[in-house]
Amino acid sequence: ITCRDWSSDVCSSDLAVPTAAIIDFSPRQDISASFAVDALSVVLADDYGLTRAALEWTFQRGMDGGAHGDAIEIPIPSGVREATPSMAFSAAAVAPDQAPLPNDRIRVNIRVWDNHSERTRTASIPSHQDGVSRTVELWIKSDADIAAAQLKRERDLFTAVTELVEQQQRARRDTEDALTDIRNGVPFAGAPREAIRSARRRQADVAAGARLLAKRLADLRKDAARNRVGDADQDAHLQAMVESTLAVEPSVTDAQDRLKTAATVDGDVERIEALSDASLSELEAERRLDAIRSAMANRLQASNLLVLA
Repeated sequence: ITCRDWSSDVCSSDLAVPTAAIIDFSPRQDISASFAVDALSVVLADDYGLTRAALEWTFQRGMDGGAHGDAIEIPIPSGVREATPSMAFSAAAVAPDQAPLPNDRIRVNIRVWDNHSERTRTASIPSHQDGVSRTVELWIKSDADIAAAQLKRERDLFTAVTELVEQQQRARRDTEDALTDIRNGVPFAGAPREAIRSARRRQADVAAGARLLAKRLADLRKDAARNRVGDADQDAHLQAMVESTLAVEPSVTDAQDRLKTAATVDGDVERIEALSDASLSELEAERRLDAIRSAMANRLQASNLLVLA
């Protein structure tokens, strides 16, 4: 580095404040008194290397009760710029003198201490700044409230898969309409092309919806385990639904590929072949989605009877 080379200097804008995030929690979340996480995941970063991090928490008893807090050190390799450590966390571990009760609150955030050893290179650099994640607020709810919320989420997922079934049915109808028109000699540049375009849009929506459904089912299963609600049967059911939803993707992907082929080939014979194959793949996806809907409906019916009992 040459003397007076301004590019060798370090200005304050070059040194980012350390960042931290808790990726497992939403900003405001209801939990049971039995809530426990074996491996809470966090994301940490600092431009000149991490030095220290801690999970800070405050526990408040009831709406107007006393509050107290503490911090739990997060083990991280010294000097790395990014880290994704995991740590155990439970509601019972931070309760002061008795088990957590409904309406208790726990506020959690991550603090990362800034590595400011590099900040002495120029007087223009301000004092170091610690990084703090967004605060997560956990509200303790009764087991009955948590179970009811879980059931509502299952109902919402049932509605979502029902909409996916209907969307898949509409896509298959578009494909079959295009196939019928071409067989009847309708010019491809007219109705058949528009029907194929519509089918491709619907299949893209089904693909995205199925991926989102699988994630929501996985999140529901994870939350049920952490809150210690449900049983082994429910856990197995949710896991089966995740796997079944992921199994829809190959059929949807194949249908998308066949529709793309039908839209790009030149001859009607090739178009008819591609559309016929697309229709079969769409029917397979529809059957899989309908099986998921039926399994969820049976589970919901059992859950509703259990709640009534």
